[in-house]
Amino acid sequence: MDGTERLYATTKLTVGQIMTVTNQISLSELGGPQLDPTCSRFIHTSWMLDVRRPLAISSVGATVRFLDTHEASQLEDHVLQRNVFSRHSYERDFYLQRIREFADRSVIEVELPGDPKTVVDQARTVAAAVEATCIASTALYLSRRSFHTSLGITAHRKDVLDFTIGPSFRNLSASSRREAKVRGITVDKTFVDRFYRAGLGQLIPEALKLSAAGRRLNQALSWLQESRLEHSFGAAVVKVAIGYEAVLGGNETEPLRRTLSERTAFLLSDDPELREALSNVMKFFYDARSQVVHGGTRKKSKLASVEQLEAAERVLLLLLVTIASNTELLQSETAVQDWVEHQRWGIDRTIARPFRPGDLKRALSKVLPGPAK
Repeated sequence: MDGTERLYATTKLTVGQIMTVTNQISLSELGGPQLDPTCSRFIHTSWMLDVRRPLAISSVGATVRFLDTHEASQLEDHVLQRNVFSRHSYERDFYLQRIREFADRSVIEVELPGDPKTVVDQARTVAAAVEATCIASTALYLSRRSFHTSLGITAHRKDVLDFTIGPSFRNLSASSRREAKVRGITVDKTFVDRFYRAGLGQLIPEALKLSAAGRRLNQALSWLQESRLEHSFGAAVVKVAIGYEAVLGGNETEPLRRTLSERTAFLLSDDPELREALSNVMKFFYDARSQVVHGGTRKKSKLASVEQLEAAERVLLLLLVTIASNTELLQSETAVQDWVEHQRWGIDRTIARPFRPGDLKRALSKVLPGPAK
C-alpha cells in the first residue's frame, strides 16, 4: 500500500484535540469543502469558538467550521474502508474513537500538500495563528467583560468551595464559586463579514512568514491574544504593552514611551487631530504599564481604566493589520523608523490602511473627547 494512504496519529496529543488524515477522498463527500486529493488534512478543535458560519482563510489553506455528527460518521466509514491499519483491533479502537470525539465540534481545518508526518507541525502553527486572530478580532467590538463571560474566564478556574467552622461548632458558614460555563465566541455572518472587512485575512499569512516582519507580527498577535484571555487587569496591561514593543520595537536613544506613541500615531492616521489623540492614548497607557511594572514608584504613573486597556487592544490590532498590509515597505523596525521620519518631514510615502476610519475612531471614543468620537 502507498504510504500516503496511511492514517497517522500520536498518543502524545491531547485526546480529541488534533487529528491528521491524508485526504484520499474529497471533503465534498464528507460534507466539507473540496480539497486537493494530494494534500493532508489537519483538524484541530477550538473550545473558544462557536462556529455557525464557515470562515475561510484560503491564503493559508485554513477553514474555521463546524464538524457535525453526520460528517464525523462518514469520515469514520471512509477510514475503515480505505485504511487497512485501522481495521486492526487497537488501531480501530484508538483512531475511530478519536474521530467520534470530533462530532458536533467547532474546528479549524488546515489543508497542506504532502505527507502528514511532514506537515503536521506547520499545520498546527497555521491553526494556532488562525485561532489567535479570531480571538484578537473580538477586541474591535466585544468588551473584555463580555468576552470573558463567553469563555467562562473568571478569577477561579474551577469550582471553589469554602467552609468555616466556629468555636465548638456553634457557627457554620459556607460559600461556593462555580466554574463558569463556556459558550464560545460566536462565528456567524456578522463575525465573518467584520473579519474580512478589517483586513484580518491578510494578517494571518503575513504573520506566518519567516521574515522580520512576520516574526514581529506573530509575536505581537500572540501577546494580544494572551491579553484578551487574561483575567488579571495588571497582567493584561503588561501583555498588551509587550505586544506594542514586539511589533514596533524601540530606539535606545529615545524613551520607549515616545517611540511607541509616535509610531502608532503616524502609522494609523494622516489626520493631525487623530494622530494627537493616538499619541496621548499611547503615552497614558505606557504610563499605566509603568505603574503596574514598577509598583507605583514613578510619580507620573497613573492607573489605567478598563476602557483604556480595551482601546490599547483595539489600536494594537489595527496596527497589526496595517503593517501586514505594508510589509514590503515596513519590513523591519528600522524601516518603520525611517518611514515615520519621512512623514515627520512631509515626505509622502502613502501606506495602505485596510480598516475603516470608523474603526479607529471607535477604538478611541471611550477614552478621549473631541475628534476621537
